[in-house]
Amino acid sequence: MATNIPRHERLWKKSESGSEYGAFGADCDRVLYSSAFRRLSGVTQVVSASETGLFHNRLTHSYKVAQVGARIAHTVLGQMEDDPKVRAAVEEHGGLNTKVVRAACYAHDLGHPPFGHVAEEELNRMLWPGAEDTERPVDYQIDAEYRIPDGFEGNAQSFRIVTKLAFREKNAVALDLTRATLRAVLKYPWMRHEDLGDVDPLLKDKRQDKWGAYDSERALLEFARGEGHDRREVRFHGRDATEFRTIEAQIMDWADDITYAVHDIEDFFRSGFIPLDQLKNDNAAFERFLAAMWDSIEPLVGTPTGAVDEHDITFDNVAGWMERLRKNHFPEAPYAGRRRDREGLHTFASELIRTATERITVTADGLVVPGARQFAIVEYLKKMTKYYVIQRPGISSAQRGQRLLVRRLLNRLIQWAEDSRVVAKLEARLGGAASGTGGRGTSFDEAVSDSVLADLGEFPVRLVDYLVVAFDPDPRIGCLKYYDPERAQWTDYTAKQRLSRAIVDYIVSLTESQAVALDARLSGLPAESMLEKWVSA
Repeated sequence: MATNIPRHERLWKKSESGSEYGAFGADCDRVLYSSAFRRLSGVTQVVSASETGLFHNRLTHSYKVAQVGARIAHTVLGQMEDDPKVRAAVEEHGGLNTKVVRAACYAHDLGHPPFGHVAEEELNRMLWPGAEDTERPVDYQIDAEYRIPDGFEGNAQSFRIVTKLAFREKNAVALDLTRATLRAVLKYPWMRHEDLGDVDPLLKDKRQDKWGAYDSERALLEFARGEGHDRREVRFHGRDATEFRTIEAQIMDWADDITYAVHDIEDFFRSGFIPLDQLKNDNAAFERFLAAMWDSIEPLVGTPTGAVDEHDITFDNVAGWMERLRKNHFPEAPYAGRRRDREGLHTFASELIRTATERITVTADGLVVPGARQFAIVEYLKKMTKYYVIQRPGISSAQRGQRLLVRRLLNRLIQWAEDSRVVAKLEARLGGAASGTGGRGTSFDEAVSDSVLADLGEFPVRLVDYLVVAFDPDPRIGCLKYYDPERAQWTDYTAKQRLSRAIVDYIVSLTESQAVALDARLSGLPAESMLEKWVSA
């Protein structure tokens, strides 16, 4: 990693203050005040965001990820003051600033579509040419010409939002975040079909489903990464691994895991779905849970080669750590909402977060390593939600309906655009870019946007804006030193693929209640009002 690349450099405009602190603080503000961030209050964490119980949604989750991420960052900053080796490792592998970590934590879930991972899987299944889609009815598929080579992925969508879609001010391209924050957002700093060479088996398996940017944002990804990948061969709790992320991105990722695990346990114990009290009092139930989940946790760590000590992540050790957690912190009785219940649950959550954020080390090769006990416990708590909640009939049946709803939305919006000859109208306004031939056409500006809106006035305004973004060549990309005309963003997708991408951008901009209402409208069902402002704006 080249250390002479300015961390606070922006793609389009210079930092307002010229200082790293001011630039990174502005990044936090830009994400925090974006409509994309506010939308997360209407997006599910696990259950529907409209549930009447006090469940976390994606917005409250993101706030807490940012708080946990800042705590981890402060822990590492303290280590940097005390240990020159830690300081050298952090500086070599991307640096560390708490504002960058907060901004990345705020932004990490922006690309989650309505209904979360369920919709994410379905959108990819519909868009990606390599997906097996034969089991769905024909009415819920889209034609091959609308499929996109790199499909859909929530992390890549988050990167697209902060670099292309989150309109901020006149003549600004999205949020125009600093390089440091863009890199910290990249939990998976590669594109779907990018050759990473030989990587460890776990990452090789994961990278089939996870990537951080679409081909259409290739030049922006290269700006964020600077001079390429910071690839390291590392050891994570006895397992050989390949690492590409910055220190700040790893902190964001670990903060996300902690928050997801702890607060889902809180939510589902309160609602009676996760029986912490039963696990406390029933040895057989506790042992069944430990045994059932170990097979999914064991591959995450290495197998000790010598004598096993108390810090190795083995089944026996983890069972002992979980036993102490159960004995000291699991509640004795079901949650009844009384003061002692709330106090006990708060103590349980705060103790888990405290130890998970404090037991952190940074290795010389730039790897953020949580403590063995903390890592194993967080992984087990994450599995608890899957074990007790995800497969319940009420949730699985709702998720099946959500999958079909998302498919209907994409299919019917594409059909609507096709019936209205959207591509032809865009081609008339934007020139060669709309034809997918690689021509630059007319660059995006307010007059062009207004003229397109005049032709496409029947469609929601936000969708029209996304169509202009998808078809706009934006020649300013050419000023980047990372720009390669042979791989320019406007040569990657055909016109119909661009149409699909813009429609998906619009679907992802909806809350869950808006997605349900739009599906009803497009299905011909009665609407409460035909004049809802969000439908047109």
